[in-house]
Amino acid sequence: MQILVATTNPHKLEEINPVFREFGIEGIGLSPIQQQIPEPDENQDTFLGNAELKALYYAKETRKICLADDSGLVVDALSGRPGVHSARYAGHTGARAERDAANNAKLLHELTGIPEAERRARFLCAMCCASPDGRIIAVSEGAFGGAI
Repeated sequence: MQILVATTNPHKLEEINPVFREFGIEGIGLSPIQQQIPEPDENQDTFLGNAELKALYYAKETRKICLADDSGLVVDALSGRPGVHSARYAGHTGARAERDAANNAKLLHELTGIPEAERRARFLCAMCCASPDGRIIAVSEGAFGGAI
């Protein structure tokens, strides 16, 4: 059985597939089909909302069960920013490494002058699995706390 994993990041597939294999499932990524299917506009206010949007969209477009996620960093001292805008926080497009570097630089700049004790943050991740008929099969959310 195959499940589409809504990602072009090969590292996500490397992390997910060992778990899937235990259940006889193969995770396939978007790379082979991304030229034919445009990305949906991630316009939801929550990580779970964006994960559901992507899972439902790609399941319908590909007629495959789809697992999608949305994740990002929530920094208390920045009123929860970058939040759902984490991936494009600095507004850069292009290669992932360039976007990540620009996002990190903007975040650190915004934290200038904020004492270390007040730099609490959480990495949040929401995942959703949807079927081609528009049903949400499962959702999960998790958080990992720390400081910047």
